[in-house]
Amino acid sequence: MWSPYGRQQHPESQCVRTDTGAFGNPSMVSPECTDPAVPPSSFAPYGPYEVRSTNKLAVFAFLLTIFNLVVGTLSMILFPLFTLAMCVLGIVLGHLALRSVRRSHQAGRSLAIAALVLSYAGLLFELVVLGSIHLFMDLDLLALLG
Repeated sequence: MWSPYGRQQHPESQCVRTDTGAFGNPSMVSPECTDPAVPPSSFAPYGPYEVRSTNKLAVFAFLLTIFNLVVGTLSMILFPLFTLAMCVLGIVLGHLALRSVRRSHQAGRSLAIAALVLSYAGLLFELVVLGSIHLFMDLDLLALLG
């Protein structure tokens, strides 16, 4: 009977099969074995596993964007220029990280894209809020009420 482990012998013939595993040589079948009941080996030697490092600039851009979303939304009214600067810095670092990932073939493309999307969304949100506050402060509320 056929087994995926080690040496097998077909019950009706003298087929001897020796599998050395995925990291060794492919399976060896004796030349007198032509029985189709013995399946061929599905083991193929693999090359070394390549581990790609994550781009540090993409990680930093993403963490800066998350920090800006958490802290920036809380301090947007008190320090609007700080939040604007953080959004612009997140956008610049996101674009630099995306270019660096593309050139070096490192992992981190999704982090750079997420940093860009969140930074652009944060910038748009802040501009809308600050524009609304500016418009609200310029209105003469006493003239509207009286």
